[in-house]
Amino acid sequence: MYKEYVVCTNTSCKFSKVGNEASMSGCPMCGSDLLYQCPACGERIQERYALYCRKCRKPLKPQLEKN
Repeated sequence: MYKEYVVCTNTSCKFSKVGNEASMSGCPMCGSDLLYQCPACGERIQERYALYCRKCRKPLKPQLEKN
């Protein structure tokens, strides 16, 4: 059995919580949208501070542009 996580979409916010609480309307720390699954393939997030999807390896959050 694995745990599911919800994470904030804001690249500078570190909010993450165990459980898939769909009742949360936004991040309690910054107000941004929350991710419950990979936006590319729909795989549930299984690592608390994951940056990339375990299944498709695509980024979970938008990537910061490098100058």
